[in-house]
Formats: sequence, structure tokens, C-alpha cells
Amino acid sequence: MGWKSSVIVFCMLLAPLSLSGQSNTAPTRDTAKTPRKIIYMAEAPYPWDLKRSSIGGVVKLEVSVSSKGTVEQVSILGGNPILADAATGAVKKWKYAPADSATLERVNVVFDPHHY
Repeated sequence: MGWKSSVIVFCMLLAPLSLSGQSNTAPTRDTAKTPRKIIYMAEAPYPWDLKRSSIGGVVKLEVSVSSKGTVEQVSILGGNPILADAATGAVKKWKYAPADSATLERVNVVFDPHHY
């Protein structure tokens, strides 16, 4: 096999890898960029029963933000389900700085019963 054939085979092998990360959804997340600036951040209410029982944790969310900076959708990636409900409700009220296009942002909401 000549070098031209080797290059063609190599390109054919890489083609599926380069397409696998693409998505048809409007929001995109570029990990090389810094997160969008938050202009307004509503505080998540700490559920009283969990706070009183000293149950805390981190809720991990993926937030779809429109180009205008409004939160369009929130997906729960992990965390206590009760805390996740409180975090999701608060994050839906957040406002981000406008951008050229919609983005996906990763957010961690911390519930600490000793500092809340």
C-alpha cells in the first residue's frame, strides 16, 4: 500500500470520530471558553427538613442559555433529588450576559447546612 492509500484509509478511520461529538441541538458548549457571566443569580431555597438534619450536597446541572441570556432549560446531572428540585427552580430564574449564540453551561449548586 502506497502513502496515498495510507492517508485515505487514515482519513476514513478518523471521519466517524470527528462526527460523533456533533449535535443538532441549538445550544453548544465549548470547553475551551470560559463560562458565560451570570448577571442575576437567584439563591436556591434550602429545604428546611434537610437543613435541620444536616443533609447537604452538591447538585450538578446543565443549563441551556439563550443568546439573550435567559435560561431555557435545566437538566439534572447529579445530586440529591430534593436538593435538585430546589436548585433547578432557582437556576431557572438566573440571567446570563448576552452572547452571539445559545450555550450549555455546567453549574454546581452547593447546599451546606453549616453555612447557609
